[in-house]
Amino acid sequence: MFGQRGPFRKTSRSAFTNFLHSKYEMYSGEIAVRSYPYYLTLEPSDRCQLRCPTCVTGIENEMRASREQPAIFRSNRTSLSQELFDALLEEMGDYLFLIVFYNFGEPLLNRNLPEFIRKANAYHIETDINTNLSLPLSDKQIEDLLTSGLDYLYASIDGFSQETYQIHRVGGDLELVKRNLERIVAARNHLGSATCIVYNFLIFSFNQHEVPAAQRYCENLGIHFNRRDAFIHDPAWLPTYRKEEKPWVVPDDVSLPGRFGHKEDGVNLAWSPLPKPGVSNPARCSWHYGYSAMSAGGKVSPCCAVPGEWNDFGAFVPGRVSFSEIWNNEPYRRSRSDFLGHSMQDLKETVCTRCPVPKFIHHMYSLHDYKVIAQAGKVLGSDPLLTRAFDLFSQSRYGAAMRDLLPNGAERPEQFFGTEAESRIAAFVDFYREHLAANFESGYKATLPAAPAAR
Repeated sequence: MFGQRGPFRKTSRSAFTNFLHSKYEMYSGEIAVRSYPYYLTLEPSDRCQLRCPTCVTGIENEMRASREQPAIFRSNRTSLSQELFDALLEEMGDYLFLIVFYNFGEPLLNRNLPEFIRKANAYHIETDINTNLSLPLSDKQIEDLLTSGLDYLYASIDGFSQETYQIHRVGGDLELVKRNLERIVAARNHLGSATCIVYNFLIFSFNQHEVPAAQRYCENLGIHFNRRDAFIHDPAWLPTYRKEEKPWVVPDDVSLPGRFGHKEDGVNLAWSPLPKPGVSNPARCSWHYGYSAMSAGGKVSPCCAVPGEWNDFGAFVPGRVSFSEIWNNEPYRRSRSDFLGHSMQDLKETVCTRCPVPKFIHHMYSLHDYKVIAQAGKVLGSDPLLTRAFDLFSQSRYGAAMRDLLPNGAERPEQFFGTEAESRIAAFVDFYREHLAANFESGYKATLPAAPAAR
C-alpha cells in the first residue's frame, strides 16, 4: 500500500462507534455480534476475460477453452445489480469506510461500476478497483470512471513485454493494456481527477528482469509502481529472492484442480507472500467481525481467499434476506466459536474450522485502521469517552496514541500492520466494556437486529 493514503472521508458518527464496537467484540471474543463490517470486498462482476492460472475464474476459463470438464468454483457468474447494491448500501452504507470493488472477477465488465462508485461516495466510502485493463474502453467509459469519485485504480500488469506478460495474464494484450493505461492517465490529468493510479506488478521468475523498465515507464507517466509478491503454485515461478521460501500445505477441498496446483508426496503445496517482520495479530479472524466478502450475485463468502461457492455462508437477497441475518447465522457463530477454541458441536463445520489460508490473511485489511483513527478525532470532536476509547485502541493496535500516528500513513511497516500486545488490548476492552458497550446497545436498537443467543 502507499504512505500517501490519507484519512478516510467518513463523517457519520455511527461508523466510528460501529468500528470501535466491532474491535471490542473481536478482542473480547463475542460469538453473536451487534456490529456490522466496516470494510467490504464486493464483486461488480464474477466474470473475467483472461485465463490466469493462479485465479479460479481464469482456471475455469482456461479449462473451457481447452475443452476440459471445468472445475466450477461459482456456478452462477453474473454482474452486480443496481437493486442489490442499493439495498446493501441502505443497510450497511453508514458503517462502511471502504469498498474494494474486485476479487475474482474483472470489475470493468460491469458498465454500472461508475454509478456504484458515485453512490458509495454519497456515503463517504473510499473505493478501490483492481483491473487487468485488457479490454476495449471507450473515451466515455474512461471519463465516467474518473469522474465517479474513484479513489484508487490498480492495474494488474505482470510484465513489460508481451512475451513475459502473457505467461501469467493468459489471453491478455499488453499493447492494449498500455494504451488504456496511458489514455486513463491523460484523461485524469485533463479532468483534474484525484484518482490514484497504480501499476501492480506481481513478481515471478520469468518477469523479474523487467521490473526496472516498468518502473521507468511509471515514472514517465506520473503514476505509482507497486511490485508485489504473488501466491505461487509452481515452484519454478518463484523469483530468485524467494527460492528458499518454505511452502504451506493446501487442504484438498480448497486446492486448485489438476495441472494448476502442485503436489509433492500426495500433498498440495503453495508459496504465499510473507507478512512483514514483527507483525502480530490476535487469534481471532477479522473476517468474522470487521470485514466481509460478497459475490456479484449476493453470496457472502467467509473471506476473500476462499472462492468455492460451497463454502459460502449465505446469500443477501434484497427485501428477503438482510445482511445482518447472515452475519449472525449458524456458519458465522460456529466459525467465531471455533477460533475462540470452544467448538459448538451442535452446529455444522465450516471452512473456517479448518482454515486453509495463511494467518496473515485473517487481518489483511487492518493496515487501513490508522486511516479510521486519523479521521476519528475530526468527527468525534470533544467526546471524552469515545476519544479515550480510540486512544486506547490506537495504543493496543500500534503502541502509539492517536495524536502520535502520522496523519498520512506510516514510515514503518509495523505501523501499517500493528504490533498488538495483550496488556494493551485488555486495557481497551476493559475501558470499552465499562463506559461504552451499554451505550452502543441502547443507541442502535433501532437499526441493528437482536443478536441470536449463542448456543
